[in-house]
Amino acid sequence: QRYFSTCHQTRRVSMGAAPFAEDARSSEKARASGGGASGYSREVAQMAIGDPTASVALLDSPEGLRLVASLGVAGQRALARWQSAWEAQQSGAFCAPASVFSALRFFGVHGNWSQHRLYDEVIVPRGLMTRGISFSAGAALARAVGLEVEERSCADEAELARLLLRDLQDAFEDGGELCLLVNYVRASGGHWSPLAAFAQDHVLIMDTNPQRLPHHWVPLSALVRSLCLHNQVTGTPRGYLSLRLPARAS
Repeated sequence: QRYFSTCHQTRRVSMGAAPFAEDARSSEKARASGGGASGYSREVAQMAIGDPTASVALLDSPEGLRLVASLGVAGQRALARWQSAWEAQQSGAFCAPASVFSALRFFGVHGNWSQHRLYDEVIVPRGLMTRGISFSAGAALARAVGLEVEERSCADEAELARLLLRDLQDAFEDGGELCLLVNYVRASGGHWSPLAAFAQDHVLIMDTNPQRLPHHWVPLSALVRSLCLHNQVTGTPRGYLSLRLPARAS
């Protein structure tokens, strides 16, 4: 069975991936930029979300740690599960399989799957890789491995913010059993990563490519803008996936 939000649109979204050597240099620059006592850095914000004015903070910065400390019990538990389940992408084009595989690990149903098995046995045979893994292809990948998928995508920022806020509260405040994977735009192009926490109108992106940018907090409003941006090739917005185990497996 397929589940859609009220603002779902059919789309194909291309993904970009930078070489890992360049990514490692970017990660070093991000950490070196520091952000001072506040933990905020214009350079990190530009790399993370394409907006140097956004209050973006690395997870291990003073501000990042303050946001972690503000989490409630459900939020702390969810973050701990994500820190255990998360796995970095194993090649420059694997942000989507890394995100889906991490979700399988979060739910404890990863079995014999790996990022490379997802690529070899699902992505390639089903033709899900074009210039990258599009939003719709990412949803198809998650369904192919047995997850229940709700697709959230539209250009209306207010509507998408409403849906995302509801899902964030479910996942990180109410203890709901769901994973949120975002397909958004940052300075280097389109990207996939899981969300691992929500605190004080900021979301924690567990970046699948830590060689480019370590895990970081971004303002919810900045993420929504990035999710709603139209792809210049397809003219359609990106979005996020809400994943759950099927009722029979939960």
